[in-house]
Amino acid sequence: MTQEQLTGLIRAVLQAAGAAATLFGIISADQVSTVTAWLLEILGPTSIIGGVIWSWISNSKKALIQSVAAMNETSVEGNKIIVHDKTLATAAVLASTPATKS
Repeated sequence: MTQEQLTGLIRAVLQAAGAAATLFGIISADQVSTVTAWLLEILGPTSIIGGVIWSWISNSKKALIQSVAAMNETSVEGNKIIVHDKTLATAAVLASTPATKS
C-alpha cells in the first residue's frame, strides 16, 4: 500500500467513525463543533511538526539510497546499486552530466 493510499484510507475511516459516532448518539450535533475545534487546535501543530520530522527522515541520504535500491530496475551488490534498465541508466547519466553549449 502506498503512502497516498494509506492517507486516503485513514481519512475515509475517520470520516466514517465521526459519522457513526454522531448517528448512534455517542456525540451530539452540538458537541461536534466543540470537538472539531479542539481537534484542529491539537492536530494543526502536530501535523506541522510531524511533517517536518517525516520530511527530514525521508529525505536523508540513507532513505533515498534505500528507496532506489528497492526499485525493481535495480539491485544491490555490496555497497553499489546496479541499474538494470537501460532507459533508467541513460536518464541517470544524462541527468548527472552537465549540459554543454554548442
